[in-house]
Amino acid sequence: MRLSVFSIAAISTCIIPVQVRSRFQCMSMYCDKILVSACLAGQYCRWDGGTNLVPEIQALVESGKAVPVCPEMLGGLPVPRLPSECLGASVFSSSGGDVTAQFRKGAEEALRICLAHGCTLAVLKAKSPSCGKGVIHNGLFDGGLTVGNGTTAQLLLEHGIEVVTEHEWINRNGSPSLQVQEDTSIPSS
Repeated sequence: MRLSVFSIAAISTCIIPVQVRSRFQCMSMYCDKILVSACLAGQYCRWDGGTNLVPEIQALVESGKAVPVCPEMLGGLPVPRLPSECLGASVFSSSGGDVTAQFRKGAEEALRICLAHGCTLAVLKAKSPSCGKGVIHNGLFDGGLTVGNGTTAQLLLEHGIEVVTEHEWINRNGSPSLQVQEDTSIPSS
């Protein structure tokens, strides 16, 4: 089953109430779900309309063990869109437009979905201005990197959610041969 970008919105807006004893101890059937960057699950939601498919993450979503989110889309940004990078506490598109509000809105919505589903782990796209953890693009649009977290990764961490990149998740799960498959082609309708 191949989920479309429109499936993300449907999944993301259908929130089932979850009773939680604490942020870390979920009392519903949605425990043990993992929040994942939708692009890692094969969703065509990257800035350029592509995907960063990790087949094992896609399988987790298809089996109901993971919840895909695209914070940029949740924040109201289209696909495709101009690339964006963090510079200080702000996020700017490559044309210089300030998209900080959209990134923050998307991060807040991703957190809401994460908590509603009882997720305590998030597997997010490395280096992304939303999802990157530990290292992100430097804000100069020159391919350079800097130490830092994307807006969504930072918000999840501040709320006690464990965040790992797809590379950390791959290493943790013993899949050394697994390669992240980037697809920048635009899917046909």
